[in-house]
Amino acid sequence: MSTNSSKFLIGLFVIIGLMLLSATIIWVGASRILMKGSLYAVYFDESVQGLQVDSAIKYRGVEIGTVQSIGVAPDYRLIEVIMKIDLESNMEHQTIASLKTAGITGIVFIELDRIAEGELSGSPKLSFKSDYPVIPSRWPIWNPPPPIWIRQLPVSIKRLARARWIRPSRKPSAYCPMPAI
Repeated sequence: MSTNSSKFLIGLFVIIGLMLLSATIIWVGASRILMKGSLYAVYFDESVQGLQVDSAIKYRGVEIGTVQSIGVAPDYRLIEVIMKIDLESNMEHQTIASLKTAGITGIVFIELDRIAEGELSGSPKLSFKSDYPVIPSRWPIWNPPPPIWIRQLPVSIKRLARARWIRPSRKPSAYCPMPAI
């Protein structure tokens, strides 16, 4: 009689243990799926080495999400990063993304910040339709855009020439034989 009751108790213990184990696995897996937030895409025209799935997404230093997937964009030129962000806001029109490293370890995360005037000029142009709302990316830190005054220099020189601020000499010199205008 005792062997039957011990076999029953062992079986009951195993069944309850398996049920608890499967419930724990389902709970851990579902917490990731049921995590609130919205999916956004960002396209980088640079190497994303060091960025991994589950890397942090930070808004001015505060962690607000994670990287869901990394892949090559449909145009085979850009790198597509899909992010899950926990903020309820119109992120694609207010923020800009850039890659940052954490310390000397080489761990890379995505930093989001407010868009400043003129920053969108360096963001890669998309030749395809994205499945998610797109957050523009900033110029790579190792290759920053030239300052605005350098970009506008050719236009300024043309304006000065038209305003006759730059006037050629009326008399040709021996060193620069230029005819008079």
